[in-house]
Amino acid sequence: MKTKWAVPSIVLCSLLQAGGQQSHEWIRGISIGMNPDGRPRLSWAAVAGHRYAIESVEVLEGNWERQGTVAAESSAAEWVDASATAATRFYRISDLGEETSAGISTDIALQAGDLLPAELLGAYEISSQAAGEAVQVATQLSGSQVPVTTGTLTQDSTGRVSYVAQPVDQLRVLRHGYPELVLTIHEFNLNTGIYEWTQEVDGSNVRIRFEPGMQADSIRITGTYLSPMIPDLPWELDILMRRSGFSDTSGGGTHQLSDVTTTGTVDGHGVSLTLETRQRFEIITTSNPSRSASTNESWNNSTLRIGGETFEWLNATKRKSFSDGVISQYQEYWNATGELRRNGQPFATYRKMVQPFAGSQLQLLFQLVLPDRVIEIESWMIRI
Repeated sequence: MKTKWAVPSIVLCSLLQAGGQQSHEWIRGISIGMNPDGRPRLSWAAVAGHRYAIESVEVLEGNWERQGTVAAESSAAEWVDASATAATRFYRISDLGEETSAGISTDIALQAGDLLPAELLGAYEISSQAAGEAVQVATQLSGSQVPVTTGTLTQDSTGRVSYVAQPVDQLRVLRHGYPELVLTIHEFNLNTGIYEWTQEVDGSNVRIRFEPGMQADSIRITGTYLSPMIPDLPWELDILMRRSGFSDTSGGGTHQLSDVTTTGTVDGHGVSLTLETRQRFEIITTSNPSRSASTNESWNNSTLRIGGETFEWLNATKRKSFSDGVISQYQEYWNATGELRRNGQPFATYRKMVQPFAGSQLQLLFQLVLPDRVIEIESWMIRI
């Protein structure tokens, strides 16, 4: 259900310039308004030619998520939150600096080089679940004994879902309040476990093929992808994920491990990213009492080319841990290490920072420290 927004429920905080640089200059002239459709509109004083990132979080203990970027064409900039649904949302705006000839700043390209692999893995998992559920619901509503991979599913404002058998070459999913999802199912083989589909949604058009393996499953993704980090820059994907792991449900709980390596290319206008990353996620849960503990680790050895320069990550490593979904061991376990090189020379290093925030909270930051500035990669809030 959509929430009707009211101006008092919109709160802005941490409106820092230069993407978390140590200078901490404030962005000036910030104002909040409401569009006729009830969506919040942010406005601020800008520098022409600079790109600004807008991030949000619905509770300060959560992880800040980038909602979009804006390229300022004059001394003023604005942005409308088209995805707002919660009653309260915190925002922050950061100045990413001047754009390169590629159409984005080097800072935001470096952030993409760090964060995009995890985003693509998450996007695949969402797409896989959506495609599987769409086929399952279409099959149930049609009364078919075999998987139904075409037609139209429609969900109205009350949540009721209906099915019609047209079109005969695609499976369309229409959900109230969401963009249309169009699936073209190329292969759906319950015997071999091979699934292949094309997904069109929100400007993205990607083809995904999943094949199970003895040692590792393979996931091939190709096509055009629009990232929430840089929504006005389409990426052309040609990547391969290889995923291994297990799921053990014995002993009254679960133990799950997922280990994913990603290779391939991600190309944008004037930006080229050659991926070589690994992501490892492990979670243990108990049912009585209901508890969970998880760790998330990533390693990055990718290469980015932008504006005639080459940037290389050298074993950039990030570690996180959670207990019952809340940050744990932030002093002992959480860490960010590794190096970034520019044109073959040492250029930047990763670090973890913990600093006081509002009230009884701490802000945990993963940062990339450059010679003249600091780029914020991730930000988490800790209640103490």
